[in-house]
Formats: sequence, C-alpha cells, structure tokens
Amino acid sequence: MPISARELRECIKKLQDGKDITKKEAVSIRSRYNGKRRNFSKYHLNNFRLSNAYEDWFKAVLKRLPEFGNYVQTIPINKFIFNSVCDKTFIDLICECINKMSVIDRASQAGYLKGWSDNAELFYPKWAGDLRFTEPYRDVASMVPLFEGRKYYFGYLGKIFYDEDRIISRFLSSVSNDGLNSNKKLQLLQYFLTVISIAHKMNIPVLNVEAENENPDIQNQVILVYPKDKEKLKGVLSVSPEEFFEKAFRAGLFKALCEELPSVDVIYDRMGEFLCRCCLMKKKKEIVEDDDWMEIER
Repeated sequence: MPISARELRECIKKLQDGKDITKKEAVSIRSRYNGKRRNFSKYHLNNFRLSNAYEDWFKAVLKRLPEFGNYVQTIPINKFIFNSVCDKTFIDLICECINKMSVIDRASQAGYLKGWSDNAELFYPKWAGDLRFTEPYRDVASMVPLFEGRKYYFGYLGKIFYDEDRIISRFLSSVSNDGLNSNKKLQLLQYFLTVISIAHKMNIPVLNVEAENENPDIQNQVILVYPKDKEKLKGVLSVSPEEFFEKAFRAGLFKALCEELPSVDVIYDRMGEFLCRCCLMKKKKEIVEDDDWMEIER
C-alpha cells in the first residue's frame, strides 16, 4: 500500500534521528511514483499534505546522503517522472539527492565488459542503489576504480564499448595526421582501452558503471575491478598514458596499424603486448638504477 502523509512523517523522523527505514517502507514510499505518470492521480501525490511530506522527505534524504541505507532506494534514477505534477523546486531537490550519491548508487546503466567482440549485458537501474541489490553486482561496493585520478574519460569512455571500430579509426587517423600532437583525449582513451584489453586477457572482471548527469564537474563514469585484480595490473598501470603513447609512436606501432588496419581485437592485442613490454623495460631500468645506488652506498 502507498504510504500516508502521517506514516511518511514518521519515516522522516527516523532519518532525522540517525536511523534507517525498512525495505518495506522504502517500497511503500516510492509506490506513489513507480515510473508511470498515471499513478500520480491514482495515488494523489498532488495532494497538498502529501506533496509537502514528500518534499520534507527528500530534504531529510539529502541531509543523510551520501551515507547508504534503505532510504536511498526511494530516489528514482529518472527524475523526469515528476515533471507532470511537481514544480521545479521539487525536481531540483531530487537532482541534488542524485548528484550527492556515488556513481555506483546513481548508476543509470552498468555491465561487465566481456571483450571487444562481445557486447556487454547491460543492467538499467530504476532506483538509486539498485546495483547493490542485484546479481551479479551485489559486491560492487568492494570493487575499486581501475584508473585513479583520471576524470577526462568520464562520460566518453563508455561509447567505445559500443562503437569501438569508429573510435579506433579516428584515433589512428589522428595519429597518422598529427603524430605526437594528435588528439590528447583519444590518446588517453586508447591507453585506458589497452589496459582493459590486458585485463580481458587475464580473465579479470571489469565493470563499467555510468550515470547520467549534465554537470561536467560530477563524475559520471567509473571502471571498477576487485582490489586483488588491480594489484595484478599494478605494473601495467605504472606506465603513464603519455609514456606509453610516445614509446608506441616512436616504435612505429601506430604507423604499422594504420597500414595494416587489422580487426579491433588484433589492434588491442598488439597495443597490449607493447604496453606489457614497456612495463618490463621500466622494471629492468628500476632494477639497474637500484643496483647503481647500492654501488654508490658501498
């Protein structure tokens, strides 16, 4: 049954007292806006007492965020379901709640990347926090970002997983025409994809999570792996994107790929092999430098 204004006030008091609501209460709260606009008139969300209670509810939610709890599940990922019956102030309040959550909890789509030849099976959350309650994503909170401190790919990298042929062609064309001065975003993108291709070869699960947001300052995408798997990729990640691109360019890798134009799988296999060689060369150099320092110490 949809919640009454009085019951919703009791739930607000719970949040204000630092408590959480039950899953049943969360379902009862959101049952008045289950994504079908006709339910608004059926359940009288435009009633003054109810609309005031719901506004106070989301104000209380906003204060508790980004802490996770059952209450988060009352936030719809699609804020536009309120457009027909709620004023802009109320919709802006929902937006504030969404923006205050992590990418994981406000995800609009997610999927494990299977490789360049296979499309990811995508999951489209309806409510905030759905990833934490849905198989096979329940342990998503234990995963960590594969790429730290690199915000430039957010909102763009996801496109490659569904249109990789066109993106790689643009990249190789850019390198062919402009060399080391080619498109920096595309350079960075190819580095990310090369690391992901190595993860594929190592059978490491890679989860792509995306959230819709018009604010460029808010993170809208994250690539996640398990901590133990990130440790396996530590050596590869020690080679910076700039270092990888310059070495690959000077070695003639991109020129060869432009001339051959092999399949996407082969392109990323070749770039992955080169990145692994860069990693080994870097390790050997560090060992030699350590030995030199030992000699100086002696």
